Amino acid sequence: MRIKNLLSNWPYKLGAFVLAIILTSYVHAVLNPETTITVTAQVRTEGLKEGYVASLSTDKIPVAFTGPKTEVEAAIEETRTQDIVAWLNLDGLGPGKYDVKISRLSVGEKLSDNVKAAPAISSVKVNIEPIISRTLPVTVKTTPPLEVGWTAGNPTVEPAKATVSGAESMVASVRMLTVSVMPTPEKPLIDEYVPIRALDANGTEVLSVKVVPDAAHVVMKLIESPASRTVYVSPRITGHPQYPYRVVDIAASPETVVVKGRSEIINKITTLETEPVDVSGAVENVVKKVNLRIPTGVEIEGSRRVTVSVRIEIGSTGG
Repeated sequence: MRIKNLLSNWPYKLGAFVLAIILTSYVHAVLNPETTITVTAQVRTEGLKEGYVASLSTDKIPVAFTGPKTEVEAAIEETRTQDIVAWLNLDGLGPGKYDVKISRLSVGEKLSDNVKAAPAISSVKVNIEPIISRTLPVTVKTTPPLEVGWTAGNPTVEPAKATVSGAESMVASVRMLTVSVMPTPEKPLIDEYVPIRALDANGTEVLSVKVVPDAAHVVMKLIESPASRTVYVSPRITGHPQYPYRVVDIAASPETVVVKGRSEIINKITTLETEPVDVSGAVENVVKKVNLRIPTGVEIEGSRRVTVSVRIEIGSTGG
């Protein structure tokens, strides 16, 4: 009797069952459709021989998560980006350039059976090189350029040398190890630990190498250097020739001299006066060697004595 009841109207019951499946699938398709969301994954290596380093064409690749929308969103929300890793197996590979296929993909949280994760690219270019090291002297650079009138004293650097290590090609590109200091007239003494930077031939820092130690103790002092300039000699004449003679020309030999000293003093000097040359009662030319009057704190290049020539001629008496 029960079987008869079950079989009664079976076409309608089967149709209702199929319709229910169709409606359920439709609802899921509308409310929770199949979707793909792409995130960024880290690329890491495993199996690399000791004493070698691998350079990758990229350290990040896109990974596509595909499945029902709500489940994909939940999986991504629960998984930290740094936990999604595409692995490259370098086991057995020696120095050289390779196109290495992604061997596996690890995700921090286990994905549901409905969600699949796959890398968007299948391989990454890899360059494997031996790790080498070089020892280079550490030089001191002042930045920016020193102000006019100041020079840097001989610096002391401890240690005087450092070791740079890394991939063979990167270490070979290092031309110098430097420490940069910024002394100023307001801060003339440098006594501090400064990071050591590895620079290539263009002065660009090579960041992919390791420097040991990574800092040096630098002691350096600014020294105020003498400023110099060329100034005119200004003869100082006193008295008057005997009447009716008069002074018609005054000349100094040399006409100019080079003065040196602190910039704030030198910059204010335009001429240097001589000691007085007296022409009182003169009736002919006067030529005399005299000293220059040199201000305190100023030095002269060459002799401090100059020759002053005073040309005297008879003037008109008006009669």
